[in-house]
Amino acid sequence: MSDKLDKRIDQLVGKVMKESTLETPSFDFTSKVMQHVVATSKSKATVYEPLISKRVWFVIFTCVLVLVVFVTLNGNTQNNDLFSSINANIISKLKFSNPLLGFTLPSTTMYAIVMLLVMLFVQLPILKNYFDKRFQ
Repeated sequence: MSDKLDKRIDQLVGKVMKESTLETPSFDFTSKVMQHVVATSKSKATVYEPLISKRVWFVIFTCVLVLVVFVTLNGNTQNNDLFSSINANIISKLKFSNPLLGFTLPSTTMYAIVMLLVMLFVQLPILKNYFDKRFQ
């Protein structure tokens, strides 16, 4: 049954091919195709853009450098009083007392907070840029 069906389809295709005329492209077919090729070659989809730009790398490097300098300069101190570096003379001249003067944080907690803030300020612009490009 399948052979008879295949032969009939071949005969039908042969008949349609004999009756059809050869189609030729229009006069300006080549120029239209070349215009499309030029238009697609200028597409921004093929342009390489790094995931993290040089400006963001500079900000990351600067933040890490500031953090390393901060840890190096303040790493050996035994006093963990967060606000002890505020000059008492300036506070007394302003006529108010510092309510956070006795507040202390462990150094590990302070480093964790600083790293959290650094990562937050690094990731927010990257994610915003990613989602802006995604929904355009």
